[in-house]
Amino acid sequence: MKERILQFIEYKGFNKRKFYEETGLSNGILDKKSGLTLGSFEKIFSKYPEINIEWLLTGKGEMLKTSAQNITQNG
Repeated sequence: MKERILQFIEYKGFNKRKFYEETGLSNGILDKKSGLTLGSFEKIFSKYPEINIEWLLTGKGEMLKTSAQNITQNG
């Protein structure tokens, strides 16, 4: 999952520091073996609702939600 988060950060065109600042996650959490909790994911999805949860958790599907998924979840 951390590798996919790093892929998303690269896709967005910024660095880990900015990601930590925007999500409120602890610096270095992506470099540790453990560290991602349910609370971590809540912060990530709160800041970046466009991330496809299935992709992040399993690697299946596309990185970003489709427009239909966004409308269903936000509507």
